[in-house]
Amino acid sequence: MKMFFSKKNNLIVIFGFILISVAVFQCIAVHAYSPVIELEYKYGNKRGLGRTGVLIPILQSDTKLFYTSAFFMRDSKKASEGNFGLGYRHKFAANWIAGGYGFWDIRRTKYENMIHQATFGVELLG
Repeated sequence: MKMFFSKKNNLIVIFGFILISVAVFQCIAVHAYSPVIELEYKYGNKRGLGRTGVLIPILQSDTKLFYTSAFFMRDSKKASEGNFGLGYRHKFAANWIAGGYGFWDIRRTKYENMIHQATFGVELLG
């Protein structure tokens, strides 16, 4: 079995670690919302899957949050994916949050096909 991080095509992984470094640097300042860092690896019978991601506040107050987010995935079968987006959330009432987001997704399949798509949505969390 080949190693998860091969020498070829590691730009997504490198860029992910750069974003994580930026998020850690952002943690130095005290804000209502802190950056979120996710690292995950799953190993299965058919493939291994590694995922890293960050959510970084850009502008914020006690009730408003404008953020950027990026997630990167790579599996042991040479498929990789990157998701880059912006979002806005507004806290209102006691425990309600409303917001919207937009993401650009890029996926490279194990057959070297590149898939690009945009995702937009709204959310209501309570």
